[in-house]
Amino acid sequence: MESVFEMILTNAGLAGAVLIVCGYALIRKDREVKELQAAAVSREQEIGGKMERLTAEFTGKLTILADARTADMARVLSEEREGAERGAAVMMSVHTTLTEILGVMAEVRADVRRRAPTHPPERH
Repeated sequence: MESVFEMILTNAGLAGAVLIVCGYALIRKDREVKELQAAAVSREQEIGGKMERLTAEFTGKLTILADARTADMARVLSEEREGAERGAAVMMSVHTTLTEILGVMAEVRADVRRRAPTHPPERH
């Protein structure tokens, strides 16, 4: 490398020196750019890893919440279905009781008619 510098300085003089300084500056800048790019890639990989961990954590928590809401919904629907079934059973019992009362009332009326005198009572 030194022989290349000597040949440039010998043949080109001051322009050669400027060329060497500019070349050295370009090489340094190129190395700085490569280091900055490597640092940026490293930061992006680090941030990407953090985002993946946070995404997995968030997804896990959302899954837990979704499962809890699903379980709650199933419980509430079961309770509502049981309540509706109890209400239907009560209504059926009420209907049966009313039907029995109507039957008894019909029998009482029939009995009263059978026992009633056929002629109206006399008035004094």
